[in-house]
Amino acid sequence: MQDYENINIGSLMEPATIPFTFDAPAWSVLWICLFVTAISLILRLIKQYKKRQYRREAVRQIENIFQGGFTEDQMIFRLALILKQVSVLSYGREQVGMLDGHQWFDFLSKRNHQQPVFEPTSQSVFIEQLYKGKHTNIDQQTLLDFKKSAIKWIKNHHV
Repeated sequence: MQDYENINIGSLMEPATIPFTFDAPAWSVLWICLFVTAISLILRLIKQYKKRQYRREAVRQIENIFQGGFTEDQMIFRLALILKQVSVLSYGREQVGMLDGHQWFDFLSKRNHQQPVFEPTSQSVFIEQLYKGKHTNIDQQTLLDFKKSAIKWIKNHHV
């Protein structure tokens, strides 16, 4: 057997340090991949923004209804009209066109992740105003609650 304690191999020879550089080809590939990913993300966000334009326009129209000098009956009719337009645009005339009354509000709730958006009291008031022709005085709070609910549904409905 050899005696390992007596062997002298000398000092360890270390290579010269290599400076860090971005000249390696893998860095170019990485930068190109990051650039393509960023561009595709930006294009996707722009497409999503344009796709949701109808929602912003509907909310703007609802805000204009409450700033204009409309009567309560006109406000209710216009709110219902905007909701119907958004629904037809989102789900098609075949699904939405024939719905009215409680079926209409059930449809809206189902398209909002199964969560009822409109309070039952405001539903009944609006059903009476729109479909039964009973023109009763509606307090401002009920109108504002319905406005908030309509805007919430427009912003959050599932397509």
